Amino acid sequence: MVPYIHTDEKHHFSRGLFISSTGTGIGKTIVTAGIGAYCREIWQRRIRIWKPVQSGVTLGDPEADSYRLRMGSGLLETPEEEIATWTLPDPLAPWMAFERAGVPFAFERLLEEGRRRQEDGSFLLVEGAGGIAVPFSAEYTMADAARELGTPVLLVAPPGLGTVSHTVTAVQYARERGITDIAVVFSGPRSLADEREIAENARMIEAMAGVPVCGIVPWLMQPANAQAVEMEAWVAWREQWLESFVRMEKMMDWLRKRI
Repeated sequence: MVPYIHTDEKHHFSRGLFISSTGTGIGKTIVTAGIGAYCREIWQRRIRIWKPVQSGVTLGDPEADSYRLRMGSGLLETPEEEIATWTLPDPLAPWMAFERAGVPFAFERLLEEGRRRQEDGSFLLVEGAGGIAVPFSAEYTMADAARELGTPVLLVAPPGLGTVSHTVTAVQYARERGITDIAVVFSGPRSLADEREIAENARMIEAMAGVPVCGIVPWLMQPANAQAVEMEAWVAWREQWLESFVRMEKMMDWLRKRI
């Protein structure tokens, strides 16, 4: 068995959490918004949510991650422009989305922006774009941003067949880029795997990658279509999310040591 590389001590340099994944469409935005709601409503923690780059959407679009992060977390006083730094039109990895839009990208500017958000005492939740190895440029990826911001990484992974290889590979990549404090949480419909398979996949990932697997978050789709603009629908979503999320004891314990 590979020993856990992180410790159980609170990381004093950590002023946030970077939520990434093993791929796209796994539920990072749902997880990030839900953790934000949990920190605000249950732990009464002042938080900020940051999506450095989103693509294929416009600000104000109910399908934009910035919109869904704002509404899902309950940060209604925060404008979308403050949540997302770059919003690019083409639905591509940031590197190519920047190039197609003719927008210059500087990794140093991204870090300056992230550190500015960490300086006011808030706990910063950062949602990456796509998986942990998705590139901002030829030199820098999501993992580099997490490392330079000094945040632990929570990898969101599907629970079913194929997740062991993808997740172990993602953890190895993150470690190669200098990240040591990593955990995994499953996200996806329960139909993807039964309870026994979920437990077996978690056990294999923990043994092979040496990271904790903190359970499976509630697969609770956020309001869509006409409901996406209804405040009541988002309030109901948060209540349902929190009711399930607070039962995830292993996830709660991991978060508590880092917030």
